[in-house]
Amino acid sequence: MNSCAKSAESLERVAPSQRMKKVLAVLDKLGLQYMVGGSFASSTWGHSRQTNDLDLILQLPSERVADLVEAFTEEYSLSLQEVERAVQSKEAYRDFQLLDNEGYFKVDVFLLNDTPYEQSEFSRRTLRELMPGVFAPCSSAEDIVLRKLQWYDLGGRRSDRQWNDIQGVLVIRFDLLDFGYMRTWGTRVGIQDLLETAILEATKKNQELKDL
Repeated sequence: MNSCAKSAESLERVAPSQRMKKVLAVLDKLGLQYMVGGSFASSTWGHSRQTNDLDLILQLPSERVADLVEAFTEEYSLSLQEVERAVQSKEAYRDFQLLDNEGYFKVDVFLLNDTPYEQSEFSRRTLRELMPGVFAPCSSAEDIVLRKLQWYDLGGRRSDRQWNDIQGVLVIRFDLLDFGYMRTWGTRVGIQDLLETAILEATKKNQELKDL
């Protein structure tokens, strides 16, 4: 591989992290409360996985919609109408996307709802290092397991990537997890069977690691 190709490859690899850093900086400047979820969050608790998609849970008052759109429209594809529709929606998942104008990085923004679980999840967000020197509030280890199990269930229970992310957190954080919390909310949100299956698999993997 020639030097030009190597440079291009390096830029492509670094760019998503830089874009993520800028997105978080804008939200901080606006003073909006948010939480990083998805694979960026699970990577801080379990196995690291490269992704160009950032999942955010955002607390967005209706009076701040215009401020948010104005802050992102220069570099991202985003319309005022799209965000207003999400804010006014009664759906369980009220969301919109930020897609950078070069098409390399996508942010899925999920608006915080008033459900008991989402409020609990948001209240337990924890400051984590997403990349060297960049910290952001992230979903807790227990909550990222629960959330990814919900997405795994919604996806027909077929996603190996979601399952591997879940196992990575469970195995690496096994001795530090609050299993009581997970079981309580797993039952309440309807994924208790999946949670127990995931815990059983992680328990076996954890024991195998201890036996080495």
